[in-house]
Amino acid sequence: MRTIIPALIMVLCLGTQSCTKEFLDKKPDKKMTVPTKLWEFQALLDNDDLTSAQPFWGEWGADNFYLEYANWQSLVANTMNAYIWSADILQEREDTDWTNPYGQVYIANVVLEGINNLDADDANKEQYNQIKGGALYFRANAFFNLVQIYSKTYVKNSADTELGIILRLNANLSESKGRSSLLASYDQILKDFQEALRILPLNNIDPVNRNRPSKASAYAMLARVYLNMGMYEDAEANADSSLRLNSELLDYNTLNPTTPTRPFPRNNPEILADCFVRTAITFNTNILVDTMLYNSYLSDDLRKTLYFKNNTASKKYFVGQYTGLTTLFGGVATDEMYLIRAECRARLNRVSDAMGDLNTLLEKRWRTGTFVDFAATDAEDALIKILEERRKELPFRGLRWTDLKRLNKEPQFSKTLSRILNNTVYELPPNDPRYVYQIPNSEVLLNGTEQNKRD
Repeated sequence: MRTIIPALIMVLCLGTQSCTKEFLDKKPDKKMTVPTKLWEFQALLDNDDLTSAQPFWGEWGADNFYLEYANWQSLVANTMNAYIWSADILQEREDTDWTNPYGQVYIANVVLEGINNLDADDANKEQYNQIKGGALYFRANAFFNLVQIYSKTYVKNSADTELGIILRLNANLSESKGRSSLLASYDQILKDFQEALRILPLNNIDPVNRNRPSKASAYAMLARVYLNMGMYEDAEANADSSLRLNSELLDYNTLNPTTPTRPFPRNNPEILADCFVRTAITFNTNILVDTMLYNSYLSDDLRKTLYFKNNTASKKYFVGQYTGLTTLFGGVATDEMYLIRAECRARLNRVSDAMGDLNTLLEKRWRTGTFVDFAATDAEDALIKILEERRKELPFRGLRWTDLKRLNKEPQFSKTLSRILNNTVYELPPNDPRYVYQIPNSEVLLNGTEQNKRD
């Protein structure tokens, strides 16, 4: 990190579009390289291009899409390698999926250290808590994203012996730290989200600053983390708390699938916190939707026409970005919370409640007058149906890689991924070491960080 961030705060202060003109017009000098006022700290956090970008590798390695051979050949080497799950993806190249989240961690730490030097009073208490809670939220989110890419899936009995990530908890770039255990990494993620939840405002979802966290989004992220840890009671409780604050669902019957661009509105009411997947490749008409995924949607399921369109060769590509923008949505939304609560209730043998959640969601996804409530014979049947709908509801959200990793631990849900290029078949079996990405060699060489083994 010492090689990429020394001037980051200067870049943030002078280059962010979210900073006000007054802040931008100031001449650079040593006194302004670190913000000192509440609004300056908020300006750093509001730059969603810096604080809200999610990693790319998980989406690229998952089974949502496929490439034709000629389009694969046109890629740069690292994305070509990642597509076929090569053991050595980077080949000495840098990796923005590693550096960008640590840049977010650095921003959060600068804000947390700076704001601790300011006094909170009755007049600024809410703003102070929004900033501090937001910084904790973004740091936890960055740590969680790093764990999904560069560590194994959390398993309670082995988490204390598995490698986690580097937990940077201050803005001292010269401090040398090794990788923490996976258990310690998750403990810190939970601690940050829980502290953020305690002080964040009840709700702060608005069209101008949709990346600003609130209690609803903090509960949502805790639900996501606990689900990944297999702590289903905690995941259910946090998803429930999030839905109690915001349970709105968008009726897909109100959307127009024939719109020439993307059918979802920019201010989608389901979005609790807006983040995006920072992709090295534009998900365009050459990124073709997995055939089995597309065929899993029934004819009256509106997701089939709202998520996908035909390209000029009559092959399907994805247009269901949840914000209506070209970037893939990677934030948290109410539909995910319904699915988390439903899955956890099924796993906890609360079949009726689980199916109630699923049907509440799906009724808004099917053509008016055609939906018939799903039923389940038992908890296992409910879980199967819920996971099938989770697969169809949340493609291209940056979640599938994590789902594959956690579900591979359960034999009935494990899956071998495969891709075919020029008659050559490439496979990724369940629990393969390539589910954990390699750390950039520069990090290993400069700081002695222990590398992941991928073969």
